[in-house]
Amino acid sequence: MRNEIVVGVLVFIISAPFGYITNSYLSRDKVTIENLEIIPVSSKFIINKGELSKIKNFRYSDNYTNNFRFQNLPDELNSYQVSWLERNLMDNKIDAEIYLKDIRFSLNVVNSMPEGSKGQEIFSSIDSSIITPSIYVEPKEVSKLDVMNSLRNKISAIESHLNDIVVLMRKISEFNEVRTGAFNIVATLLNSGDTDGLVKYKGLISIKNYGDQIPVEIKRDQIKPEFFGYFGGLDNFSSKSKSTSISKRSMVELIFSISDENYNDKLVQEVRELVKTKRPLDINLSLTDFRNEKITSEYYKLYATD
Repeated sequence: MRNEIVVGVLVFIISAPFGYITNSYLSRDKVTIENLEIIPVSSKFIINKGELSKIKNFRYSDNYTNNFRFQNLPDELNSYQVSWLERNLMDNKIDAEIYLKDIRFSLNVVNSMPEGSKGQEIFSSIDSSIITPSIYVEPKEVSKLDVMNSLRNKISAIESHLNDIVVLMRKISEFNEVRTGAFNIVATLLNSGDTDGLVKYKGLISIKNYGDQIPVEIKRDQIKPEFFGYFGGLDNFSSKSKSTSISKRSMVELIFSISDENYNDKLVQEVRELVKTKRPLDINLSLTDFRNEKITSEYYKLYATD
């Protein structure tokens, strides 16, 4: 009996640490790279801020001196921002055309009124909100000619505004986006473990048939759809973190770009030429977790699609 107790105690002493280690291993994070994709970087549209500043909120341009509608746009626009600007210019153009039609209608109404018409009699016949505010100082003294001159000035201003929009839209339509050769790599990472994982922000990519590797780093954490709106595009968001967390039983997409610490300019230039000319690449990505263990993907054939 005593021997059985001793054996039981020994088995417990031996198995307890083993069970703990096994349980810890099975419940740890398990991060794998499931997919890679190259996103080529294209040339940007260089905006003329002087031309852009002419596009104002014309309905209030008499009341405010600073009505620049696109103050926060950068000097160079990527394709997403160009599309955003183009849509907004079109909306602005349609709005201006409707407003111009209303002003011309009001001008015809005022023109048909008796010559002695003044002040409130005129304003009650048209949409007075389109009249230059300065003529409201003494509304009873405002003559038919004053109102007509104000409307004509409005028409001239809106026609000029529409012309500025058309000129800018024409330049945007002539913009030819081409690949620069630079690229970002979108990596899909899966953590199938029961614990959150942590991946260091620097990694290495290997190109099949090339001996050396190219250092890369996380450009921005997880792709978020709302970023592809006003300031959409991969090039506007940079991650300053040294690592990124991957929640347990989840999948994320991380964006990598070539590190500034690259030491093989020749290889980088050759790869960029392949991307620029839309030739396929066989590429893999190697990352490191917080335990300094390697996480390496298989080779993926990447076509660097737009």
